[in-house]
Amino acid sequence: MKPVLGFLVLAVVAGALIGATRWLTADRIAANQAAREEAVIQEILGTNVSNPSNNLAADRLCRTEVRGYAGTIELLVLPSTANSDTIPTAHIEAVRVLQHRETPGIGDFITTNNSPWILGFAGLQIQKTPRDSSALWHDQIDAVSGATITRRAVIKGVAHACEHST
Repeated sequence: MKPVLGFLVLAVVAGALIGATRWLTADRIAANQAAREEAVIQEILGTNVSNPSNNLAADRLCRTEVRGYAGTIELLVLPSTANSDTIPTAHIEAVRVLQHRETPGIGDFITTNNSPWILGFAGLQIQKTPRDSSALWHDQIDAVSGATITRRAVIKGVAHACEHST
């Protein structure tokens, strides 16, 4: 009975310490996530965020979430403006991953820090429906060995984000 009681006390103390740590660091974690997101937005729009053309681009940013292999992948997509005078069809200007839980080493290719793969979406044409874009992009975006589910999820997420931009 004593070992069970000792284990129970240890579990309660460990749980309390974990809960206290989470409570004490929640604001810092939220601030770090917001700063990271702002850095990604600045990377997409360029460093001069006060530029009026960047404000127009910021209005076009599309956020989406998609289920990857290990969890949710949060994406930020910047579609072009489809202006019939200058640009006959809409296309993708930039795609970045805000957050993911993919397996380290396997899912690393979706971040610009580890691989230029995500940059391959830039310039792709947005089709009338997300299904059209997704099917077309599977042939135009490089395959990644061992990460088929993650790759398909990102393509699907980008197509879904673009659905609302056209």
